[in-house]
Amino acid sequence: MTRNETFSGRREFPIAGHYFELLSTVSAVDLEFFDSAGRMIANELQIEEGYFVDRRGVGPFARFAVITGASEAVKFLVTDGFSGQRSALSDVTDRAARLLGIVYGTLGQLAQELLNGVNALVVACKGTLGTLTQIAIGGVNALQVSERGHSYGVAFSSVTAFAGAGTELVFAAAANTGGAWIHAASIDSGSGSNTQIGLIANPTAPTTGVDGTVILAALNYISTGAGETRSAHVELVRPVFLPSGSGLWFRNSIANAEGACYRRVLYTLL
Repeated sequence: MTRNETFSGRREFPIAGHYFELLSTVSAVDLEFFDSAGRMIANELQIEEGYFVDRRGVGPFARFAVITGASEAVKFLVTDGFSGQRSALSDVTDRAARLLGIVYGTLGQLAQELLNGVNALVVACKGTLGTLTQIAIGGVNALQVSERGHSYGVAFSSVTAFAGAGTELVFAAAANTGGAWIHAASIDSGSGSNTQIGLIANPTAPTTGVDGTVILAALNYISTGAGETRSAHVELVRPVFLPSGSGLWFRNSIANAEGACYRRVLYTLL
């Protein structure tokens, strides 16, 4: 049975059953359940809609009481066993989002739709979070993430071949007053003799290949095979954050000079 009652304060219902569910209420209510001997078997305080009691296998309740804080409608369901209907709400409002356990507002909206005969969950995230989509692929639910590209502040590039044991400044430590994001970086080096080019964070110009924090390192090595090309390519796998006070430099740690090169950095000073 389903009842919808409007009252203020305590109301007792002499209704027995094994299952109770609070379908809707304006404000939180208190609930009391009693067995056939008059003993209280449950006392729940400040309960909101969605609360249920399932006493199958442990004995039914013989009666119960609902206590409201003001004159308001309370709707509940009582059965002798577990039954009912579960369905998602058609719209996503602030109250529905709270009941469904999702975040509503700047994160976007949640929708359930039918894709290829399989229920799939689609979450559209606003802002820098991009779009997250779960769809059915090959009969198995899979997660796809569409990542937004980064927004960089400065694009640095150089094609000046390094002299032996040379350095090249990307940005000075004095310019880095609030930290810096290195979004992307790469080193391409080719030479007739071995070189070792590194991207290094340090307050001053690095004097060795490990003088500071090594972000990237590319080794161009000598090969004894006639006509073989000696070259190296490395690039940053994921963004790196540098604290304030660090400058960024390229350095050739070996005395040999490059024959050809290309170096780049995309960064943002905060």
